[in-house]
Amino acid sequence: MTGMTFWQRIAAALSISLALAAPTPASDSFILTAPESEVPGIAARNGLVVMDRVPERDVFLVRGPNGVAPATVIARVLADPELDDEADKVFMELDAIVQLPEAGLARPLHATTVDAERALGNTRLVAFHGSRVWASYARQRATTKVRVAEAHAAYGSGAGIVAVIDAGVDPTHPALAGALVGGFDFTRDLPEVSELADIDAAHPVLNPDNVVILDNTSVVRLNPSTQVLVEAAQASALASGVLPETFGHGTMVASVVRLVAPGAQIMPLKAFGADGRGRLWNVVRALYHAQQAGANVVNLSLGLPTPSKALGDAVSYLHEKQMFCVASVGNDGRNTLRYPAAFPEALGVASVRPNDRRSAFSNFGAALVTLSAPGEALVVAYPAGQYALAWGTSFSAPLASGALALMLEVKSGINWDEVRRAFAQAAPVVDAGMGAGRLDVMRAVGDAAGFVP
Repeated sequence: MTGMTFWQRIAAALSISLALAAPTPASDSFILTAPESEVPGIAARNGLVVMDRVPERDVFLVRGPNGVAPATVIARVLADPELDDEADKVFMELDAIVQLPEAGLARPLHATTVDAERALGNTRLVAFHGSRVWASYARQRATTKVRVAEAHAAYGSGAGIVAVIDAGVDPTHPALAGALVGGFDFTRDLPEVSELADIDAAHPVLNPDNVVILDNTSVVRLNPSTQVLVEAAQASALASGVLPETFGHGTMVASVVRLVAPGAQIMPLKAFGADGRGRLWNVVRALYHAQQAGANVVNLSLGLPTPSKALGDAVSYLHEKQMFCVASVGNDGRNTLRYPAAFPEALGVASVRPNDRRSAFSNFGAALVTLSAPGEALVVAYPAGQYALAWGTSFSAPLASGALALMLEVKSGINWDEVRRAFAQAAPVVDAGMGAGRLDVMRAVGDAAGFVP
């Protein structure tokens, strides 16, 4: 492999692993990174069809020839003898499936229902930045732990735009009222980003005449990372109406950003379905869209177990444009790598318990984690104007994204080194591999403002 670029070596290794793997349904969709002038020739010589392009970038979605194994298609393109001096600028990879970290879990992240019964007990409506929300959402343990209210009192409620690349949102939810701007659904190529479009409108969770989430006593485990409370007589109706695995994920993540930075705007970019699965192509083009649409921070509660050049290039590009990518580190409970969190231009966020010990499910490691934040039993907004409890690193990351929006209010031109230094003003975490420590929003924003309280 002498003379190959780093990414070409990755591609060669991937081609070998694909060739040796057990037979699986072949994908014919690829992401091609190449100079625009070279693409027609590459396509003609290798039987490719160009289907889409990231605007103003040399990144293309192509379809391979029918019946040819993906590894063979990639190998042929990388070995194309007509490329000559342009070979080092060409890369091709599968348009892989990307999963939300809370999809496909082998076991629940939540152990008991005690937290649900205690944390969700206060259903009283309270004022919340021009709207009214449940008190259990507005005033909860996680935000108290990281000192959000103190930061608001001292420094304000945030500024800028946080793009949330996820499964969409419930745009009518009171917790998000007045906060949403410029969304887009890349799974349907439409400007509407509602998660509600992913499920049957007759489902009990969307019918308030049949089911009232978080009202009284019975706990329903919607999936391995989410719990809700319902009236006893209605629990069976909700439990029998099977929901897609990660329905509500985008609304939940966006609502955590909103808790920390209610003065910022949230740009929902839908790249995933309610089953927690999305195409790498949609994530990549959502990243470039976020930059073009004026976002300052991108929250990426998603992950891949292997690096992607197209994804890494997008993160690097945003970094060059003085944007900040915040990513969850995954829920495997291992010292491992997950991307984009492990890219050097991203901020990887792990999950800690209320006692600041590592959550058993959280990944960890010096090459992955920048800092940690609460990720257990967060009270979050849920579609159809409802609320739920959530577990997972997906909900730790938006706490840091919101903190970044608070930093932008006190220093609009804050740079990468200043952000990392600010996040280093963290509470100690005993467990190894948890980055700078547990997020302290008050200290982080104070450092960005030039004063650490």
